[in-house]
Amino acid sequence: MTGMSSAPRLAAFFDFDATLVKHDSLPLFLSRCTGWPKTLFTFALALLTPDRSQPDLKGAVKASWLRHALAGMPEAQARKAAEGLVPNWIPDIRQRLLDLKAEGAVIVVATGALDLYVRALLKDLPVDVIMATDMESENGVLTGRMKGGNCVRLEKARRVEEFLRSHGPFDRTYGFGNAPSDLPMLKLVDEARVI
Repeated sequence: MTGMSSAPRLAAFFDFDATLVKHDSLPLFLSRCTGWPKTLFTFALALLTPDRSQPDLKGAVKASWLRHALAGMPEAQARKAAEGLVPNWIPDIRQRLLDLKAEGAVIVVATGALDLYVRALLKDLPVDVIMATDMESENGVLTGRMKGGNCVRLEKARRVEEFLRSHGPFDRTYGFGNAPSDLPMLKLVDEARVI
């Protein structure tokens, strides 16, 4: 038929911590899993023994912290702890996500937060794809090691770029994140907003 046009293909990429929510979600999750004393102790231990296999200091501390805090924990226990988390949304960014979904955009949350809990926090939002940091599990028990890389900075940008390549082209792309961590991802979209 002539005169008919299809709706534009839109995609929107949102970071989670300090973008959709006001805080870093990892300490809250770990405290639900292990209690605040162990969470704080394992963080101090991670500062003293960073995982040198990681590409940067933040990643090295995170990898060590996860190993000390989660190794040996049943995965089911960690997922159960996630159910009690309550997101502290940044209202206007949450609303922007809802508005873009209403316009027909594919909604992608790309985050360094752990898949163990971020899905529970996002369950009430219309998110199509979650790119998160996965944790290794053997026979239902967490090893404390990240699987497939820490979904932050360049790794996050790599995953977003792969998504754009494999699911595009899109007529317009949007990105929401914080500086400096999300700048590599935000360079890949047409319209970027730094929170």
